[in-house]
Amino acid sequence: MIRPCLFNDDLAHTFDKSVEVAEKLGVGFLELRNINGMPIGQATSQDIKNIKAIAANGPVKIASVGSLVFAKGCTIVNDSMYKQQMEILEKVLSFCQELDVRKVRVFGFDKVKADFRNHSLEGYFDQVIDKLTEPVRMAEKAGVVLMFEPEFETYLGTAEDLSKVVKTFNSDYVKVCWDVGNAWNAGDMAYPDGYEFIKNDIAHVHIKDLKLNAEKNRVLSDRVVTGTGDIPWGPIFSALHKDGYDGHACIECNFIPWTADLRPYLMDRVTADVQGLKKILDDVGVPY
Repeated sequence: MIRPCLFNDDLAHTFDKSVEVAEKLGVGFLELRNINGMPIGQATSQDIKNIKAIAANGPVKIASVGSLVFAKGCTIVNDSMYKQQMEILEKVLSFCQELDVRKVRVFGFDKVKADFRNHSLEGYFDQVIDKLTEPVRMAEKAGVVLMFEPEFETYLGTAEDLSKVVKTFNSDYVKVCWDVGNAWNAGDMAYPDGYEFIKNDIAHVHIKDLKLNAEKNRVLSDRVVTGTGDIPWGPIFSALHKDGYDGHACIECNFIPWTADLRPYLMDRVTADVQGLKKILDDVGVPY
C-alpha cells in the first residue's frame, strides 16, 4: 500500500494547524521537518510532548522525521560542524523514540564547494563510511532507521551511491529515502535504472514532479504539480507495489517560509498535488 503523506511545514507553522489542514485534504500522515518555523533538530522537549499529544488523539499520524542532519554545510572535513550534527542527531533520535516514529531522513555530507567537481563518493568513500559509522551505531541502539536521501550537493546523489552505503553497513537501520526528483537532478536515471540498485532498501518516498528534456537525462524545471511533469510516477508506483513496498509517499511542496494555511494559492497547489498523487495511484490500481 502507498500511503499519501505531506510535510507538516508545507501546510502550517504549528503542528495542530498542519494536522487540521491535512485532514481537510484527506491525507492521514505527516513528515515532521520544521516546527514553529524552526528545524526539527531545534525543537524543545515541550514541542515534542505537544506533538505527541495531538498525534495520539487525532486522525493524522506521523510517518517519519525529515531532519537535515549531515546536510546544509556539513562536510566530511568540518569537524566542528560534524560534532554539532552528531548532537542534533542524538536529539532527533530521542524525539523519534518519544513519538514512536521509527524513520528519520538524513543526508550524505555536502561536497566541499570550493572543489565540488573533484569530490565524488568513489574518491571519498572511506571517509564517508568512517563518518557514518557512529551515527549508524546510534540509530541501531535507538531502534530508528536512518534513511539516506539522494541530493546533488552531497556524496550520495544517485541510487548507485546510496546502494553502496546501504550494502556496506548491511543493517536493518540503514535504508533509503528515495527522493526521485533529487536523484534525477543529480544525474541519475532514477527509474528504471536507479530503482534497480535500491528497490529492496526503500523505506520512504518523496514526491515532487519535474519537467525533463527529451532524453529524460536532464531536469528542465522542478516542482510542477504532481502528475503534470515527466517523472513516470505510474510505472514507479506499480513497481514499488509489485516489489512489496508498503509505506508512505510524501509530497514535497517546499513553500518555506510560507505555508498553505497562510497563502490561498499555495493551498490550491498542495490540493492539486494531493489530487494528482491519488489519481496516479487510481490509474495504476495501487491501493492507498
